[in-house]
This record gives sequence, structure tokens and C-alpha cells, in this order.
Amino acid sequence: MAGKKKSSSSISPAEARKALRKHFKDRGYCRMPDIKRREAEGSASYRKGYEVRLPCDSKAEAGRVVKMIQAVGLNPGKPFAKGSGFAVPIYGFAAVEWFVPSMKAPVMPAAKKAAKKKTAKKAATKKTTKKKTTKKAAKKKTAPKTVKKAAAKKTAKRKTAKKTTKKVAKRTTKKKTAKKAAKKTAKKTAKRTTRKKKR
Repeated sequence: MAGKKKSSSSISPAEARKALRKHFKDRGYCRMPDIKRREAEGSASYRKGYEVRLPCDSKAEAGRVVKMIQAVGLNPGKPFAKGSGFAVPIYGFAAVEWFVPSMKAPVMPAAKKAAKKKTAKKAATKKTTKKKTTKKAAKKKTAPKTVKKAAAKKTAKRKTAKKTTKKVAKRTTKKKTAKKAAKKTAKKTAKRTTRKKKR
């Protein structure tokens, strides 16, 4: 079987890149959004974005330009009538950057504020985590001391309890001995009285 012939309309990416850059240099232009206005009005009402426009003399030329744009990996928009000819749009900042490499996307004020808030939040979280870690470390250091103090208190309580029990035991023994002595004396006195009566 014979191989398929390449169509005469197919173009290599290198050739398409060269032709597109020349076309843009001769006739193309960029449309840029007003960042301050977008910030003030919002993206819902202010819809103008980044766009590259490549003017063409005819619909056929516009079709060729669309194929070249696709060959270099960009996504072209639908060609539309512009004056006596047509225009091929390519939307997005990536397209603007492709045709004008020195172009840098401006950062919106809200985005700047959001970025600042994020960095501030990160710094605050870092500080809080540091404080927590230092508190934990301090607790770990103080924990053995508190344990030692608690153990010392327990031992002191035990000693005092032992002392009190010894004192109570001494008192009870004294009471018992006193009772015994009183009984002996009572017996002696009873004997004496019985002797006297017998006489």
C-alpha cells in the first residue's frame, strides 16, 4: 500500500512560528485589560481580558492563520468580521506572552493584598507554633520537678502519718498502764479495809 501523501496545506510548527511572528509584527496587535477598572467594577461587568488579534484580508487567510496557531500549540478563537476583512483572536495572557516574550502580567491590587495577608498569616502561624513548642518544652522541663515535688509531699505525708500513729499508740498504752495501776491500787485499798474490819 502506498503511503499517505502530506497535504499541501500542512505546515510545520517551526514554519508556523516564523509566519505568525511576521504576521503579528506586520499587522497584529494586543488588547490589554484595565486592571484598576476590573478591580473596581469586577470581572462580571468588566469582561475585557488579554487578547492577541491577527487581522486577515479574507476568510481563507483567516483559516490558514487558525491552522498555524494550532500548529504552535495555541488555542485560537473563532474568526470574526472586522472592517473589510476578518480578525483571528487568541485569548489569554499566554498568547500575549507568546507573541511578546518581554510582556509581564500585571498583578491586581486585590491579589497583592491577598498575597500579603497569606504571608502575614503564615508568619503568625509560625509564631504561634514556636510559642506552643516552647511551652511544651518548658512543661517537659518542669514536669520532672513537679513529679519530684509531688513525691516529696507524699513521703512527707507518710512520715507525718506514721508519727501521728506512734503518738496515738503511746497515748493508748499510757492510758492502759494508768488503768492497770488504778486497778492495783483499788485492790490494795480493798485488802486493807477487809483486814481492818477483821480486827
